[in-house]
Amino acid sequence: MNNPWNKVIYRVWAPFYDYLFYSGPFLKVRKKFFENLDIKPKNKVHFVGVGTGADLQFIKDRDVSVTAIDLSSEMLDRAKNKYDSPNIHFIEMDISQKLLVYCQVGYRGYTATRVLLQNGFNTANLTGGFKSYEADLFELEVGGTQ
Repeated sequence: MNNPWNKVIYRVWAPFYDYLFYSGPFLKVRKKFFENLDIKPKNKVHFVGVGTGADLQFIKDRDVSVTAIDLSSEMLDRAKNKYDSPNIHFIEMDISQKLLVYCQVGYRGYTATRVLLQNGFNTANLTGGFKSYEADLFELEVGGTQ
């Protein structure tokens, strides 16, 4: 992802994105996924790669706080125009900045860090998650862009 062409590609792709992802099998799969996702009231949801906000329609009416993140300002502008809600905060991601990844016990954080590294992101993972941090047994695994 750490490629200047990505911004150009998404700028061109943004007007057509909704036609593909708001219909047919893509819509059906995403709808089923969100119907089975256990998001509790007052949860914080972070959508990284939110694009034009196709998935926001499935949680916009829930009592949750959403941070919608994308590296394309064009995609984010389309999402903002669709969802004007005080519960949704939009952020344009700067992939040159280091991302700190963590979860409760470490496995999801480790997995997310590996995926992000493979896609050019600069990451650090809290090995062992919050459980290790609470027990003072943690280590910060630092990755870099590839």
